[in-house]
Amino acid sequence: MMTFRRLPSSTLRLAGVTLVVGATLLLSPLPEHPAQAETVQSCRRRGCKLNINTYRCTCPRTRPRLTASQRCQRQGCVYHRRSRRCVCRKHPVAHRVTPRHPAVRPAGRRNRRTGIRWVLIPGGSYLMGSKRINYLGPVRRVAVPTFELSRSEVTVAQYRRCVRARVCAPPKRGQGSTWYQTDGADMPVTYVTWNDARTYAKWATARLPSEAEWEYAARSRGKDKIYPWGNARPTCSLVAMSQTGCRLNQPQAVCLRPAGHTEQGLCDMAGNVWEWTEDGFHYRYTNGPTDGSAWTSPGERRRMVRGGSWAFMPSNLTTRYRSAKWPNSRHSYIGFRVARAKP
Repeated sequence: MMTFRRLPSSTLRLAGVTLVVGATLLLSPLPEHPAQAETVQSCRRRGCKLNINTYRCTCPRTRPRLTASQRCQRQGCVYHRRSRRCVCRKHPVAHRVTPRHPAVRPAGRRNRRTGIRWVLIPGGSYLMGSKRINYLGPVRRVAVPTFELSRSEVTVAQYRRCVRARVCAPPKRGQGSTWYQTDGADMPVTYVTWNDARTYAKWATARLPSEAEWEYAARSRGKDKIYPWGNARPTCSLVAMSQTGCRLNQPQAVCLRPAGHTEQGLCDMAGNVWEWTEDGFHYRYTNGPTDGSAWTSPGERRRMVRGGSWAFMPSNLTTRYRSAKWPNSRHSYIGFRVARAKP
């Protein structure tokens, strides 16, 4: 039952139910129970609506609004802030490996213009080659001066800077090309020829490494190591390869496997992609240079590649293994890294 009484204007405002016109006093409905008055006040503090007939406080249901980036991440996709696009991968790469120590600062100094992180390789001498395989001999001592080598293979993001400078040409399309993938910025650039690699190296004020420099760096300054990480057999946590159950069907982002780095911090010196060198093809090391320079001769057509790749057998991943490719070869398993003299 609803009762009425005369109230002062200030009391009418506190109850929040009556109308005030000037100083005129009006009749106001009162709650039947003192607890109902507290319900009126607490309901208004929360910004809700009160039904004066039933004294029920109704509050609208509000859910926190998600940003476009949060909605995209909930779908398991990647949000690009510049283009404001949410990109979802239809076929995720199998066996993606995440860094074990993401907080560890990477080795080397980064160049602002090119984005390359340079790693200093102190000079020294070592025995290059192997006695076990014919085309890796004869073993000879090579003196390598101090030089710098890029920490990883040249990535798509780094190569794109050269293309934007109108010096390098975009790689051609092909099966497994990392250049045309939406999430390939941190992958090694592929489908580049030997001449494309040299053009980029010249723009970056660098050059392609020689075979002697490459092997010296892969063996952590010429130490007797079968693989860049040591003598343990290759596994999926050490190297990017498609064999032994790793199930890779394309190159991976660089520097994802810290356990497979060299002692100086070089990434992917085995696996991922083959790497162009400056040397021409010579079946054996007979009469080769011993000062660490590239071995080139007039009329030599094929060029040496090092490091193996994701698409080849684990036996190609050793630090001494070498192969030759035609300079105009374009494949999803060939990339490069660059070197330069100590500045």
